[in-house]
Amino acid sequence: MNLLKVKTLDQSHGALRVPWLTMALSIGMILLFQFKNQLFQTLYFSQESVLGGEVWRIITGHFIHCSFEHLFWDLLAFLILGSIIERHDRKDFYYSLSLSC
Repeated sequence: MNLLKVKTLDQSHGALRVPWLTMALSIGMILLFQFKNQLFQTLYFSQESVLGGEVWRIITGHFIHCSFEHLFWDLLAFLILGSIIERHDRKDFYYSLSLSC
C-alpha cells in the first residue's frame, strides 16, 4: 500500500472521489456524542458486559467519547487518515477500519 500516490481523481469519470464512508462514520460519531447521556450506559465497553453476552460493546465502545476534546482529536485523525486511505483504495480502508477496532 503506497499512500504517497493518492488518487484524487476517479479515472472513470474524472471527478473527485469523496470518502463517503469516512464522512458517514464521522457524522455517526458526532450524533452519538450528542446523545451520549442516553446511550453511554448501553454502548460503552465493559469487559463484564461483553462476557455476559453484550458483544456489540466490542465495536460500539470505540465510537463513544467522554469529552468534546476526546471526540475532536479522534475525529481529526480519523478524517485525515480515513480520507487518505479510502481515496487510495476502499478495500484497504475496510481492512484498516476493522484492524483499528
